[in-house]
Amino acid sequence: FFALADFYGGGGQAFIGVVYFFFLTTIIGLEPILAGAVTLISEIWDAISDPLMGLIGDNTKSKMGKRRPYILIGGCLLAVAFSLIYLPVEGMQQISKFIYCAVTYLFYNTVSTMINVSYSSMSSEISEDSAERDSANVLRLVVSTIGTALCTLLPSLVLDAYKAGNIDISKLYLIVGVGFGVLFAIPVILCAIFVKERVQVHQENKKFHIKEFIEPLKIKPFRQLVGMYLGQALCMDVFSTGVALFASYVTKPEGSVTVFLGIFIAVQLLAFPIINKLIKTKNINVIYRFGLPLSVVALIFFAIFGSNLYIAYVCVFFIALGFAGAQLPSWIMYPHTVDAGELMFK
Repeated sequence: FFALADFYGGGGQAFIGVVYFFFLTTIIGLEPILAGAVTLISEIWDAISDPLMGLIGDNTKSKMGKRRPYILIGGCLLAVAFSLIYLPVEGMQQISKFIYCAVTYLFYNTVSTMINVSYSSMSSEISEDSAERDSANVLRLVVSTIGTALCTLLPSLVLDAYKAGNIDISKLYLIVGVGFGVLFAIPVILCAIFVKERVQVHQENKKFHIKEFIEPLKIKPFRQLVGMYLGQALCMDVFSTGVALFASYVTKPEGSVTVFLGIFIAVQLLAFPIINKLIKTKNINVIYRFGLPLSVVALIFFAIFGSNLYIAYVCVFFIALGFAGAQLPSWIMYPHTVDAGELMFK
């Protein structure tokens, strides 16, 4: 049940990346610069709300524990938030659409923060046994990868059906806004109900002070991990957000979002076990420093030369290979970074 909840962690992020910007610009007709502003405002709020949610969880004392209450509340609100951000608002001026989209996406991002920060914190608190904890987190990565694969390919098929005229805007909303919202909410709620927090940490209350935000930056592994997450997340966001538009307007009609994303996911799934073996024998930073630049260079080639369909396919192959080399090390480092922080501050 713990690992199952990360179907939303991986799948939800992939789903938003594939669908949301395309939905804003192409389906409801929001100007691209305003659509970018919607996501920018939300990401700025996310940078503030994430550490705040961590402090709120640390200061919570309940029979359910510190994290589970917020996972449960967030899970119940998730389907509502999803249905709101994909509501096909029509007959509105650009500024009205912008305000609606910004407010609803801020609400969604707040719900996502409640779930993801609490869930990620709980990943180091479900067991005091490091081997047991690592096994749970590896299983979590497997579920997350499956969620990413399904929620990258399935929405692209739905978008293709909509563009081909096989489904109308109402059916699109029922599938994307309601259907996937419920699909993501169920495993999150089950996790909150069945998973137990075994490790009690930070029994004393913490004050909301800037020091609490800055203190983790004293830990070198934490600073490195933040940089690693930022690098691979930027690559994923650029690719997943742009690929639908790229296939529609640059490689049209031959290009297909489904094929591009299929190559991307297939290469990742094949690369993960190979990279996992390399991590056991090679320096993890070396693998990351090779993977991320490879993905960046391939993204640039994709943007410049991707109008040639075959070159585009080759570029997507190397984007995926590099991204796998950038993503897996950051996942593996996370629980050990928590250990490093506990050792330093204790």
